[in-house]
Amino acid sequence: IAVQDQYANPVQSATAFVIVEFDQGDRTFVLPLTDQDGISGLVLPVDDQPIGSRVDLEYWIAYGDMLTITRDSFLIWW
Repeated sequence: IAVQDQYANPVQSATAFVIVEFDQGDRTFVLPLTDQDGISGLVLPVDDQPIGSRVDLEYWIAYGDMLTITRDSFLIWW
C-alpha cells in the first residue's frame, strides 16, 4: 500500500492491517510500518485459491489519531 496525506506527501510509520476475504474465509494480516516513502506491503498466500476466484481486500490504516479504510480486489488467474 501507499499512504499519503491530503497533500499527497508520503506518511512514514503508519500502522496498517488488511482483512483478506478468501473463498475459504477471512484472514487478517498485519503489515510492516510504512517506510519513508509511505510504502508497506506483504506477500499474500494465494497458492490454494481456485483459479478465477475473487480476493477482496479491506485495508485499515492508522496514523496518530486518524484512521482510514480502503478496499481493493483481484482475481486469481493461474
